[in-house]
Amino acid sequence: MRTTEQREQHRCYMKVYRQRYPERVKATKAKWMKRHPGYKSPAQIAWNKSHPHNNDKARYGGLRSTVLQRDQFTCQVCGMTDKDHRLQFGRSITVDHKQGGGRYAEVKQHSMGNLWTLCLRCHGRKDGKLSWSKVKGKGA
Repeated sequence: MRTTEQREQHRCYMKVYRQRYPERVKATKAKWMKRHPGYKSPAQIAWNKSHPHNNDKARYGGLRSTVLQRDQFTCQVCGMTDKDHRLQFGRSITVDHKQGGGRYAEVKQHSMGNLWTLCLRCHGRKDGKLSWSKVKGKGA
């Protein structure tokens, strides 16, 4: 059994090793993951449970990937591609509900006709106009 001091020394050693040899660590991890397909660490499982909105089925009725393929991973307003979107914003292009019925709606409207692909900029403009019209009392 290791003492607390030994555990701390080992932790520091491993931190330096990971910084010094990132390609070795990456290769070892890839090899391990290949032998253990479908493995999720306790941290990944906990994160997924605490972020249920990241679940495709819960947010888009399981249609997110289908909508992205239909729209060819391109914003339907400005034409930005997913590749350009990842370079500019560091994340994948978004899927949006045209007529509401999204994450917080009581009645979900997950139909192919109500879902479309938008970049973050166009998504923000659309939702910003929607919320501003509610503030002004014009309805949605």
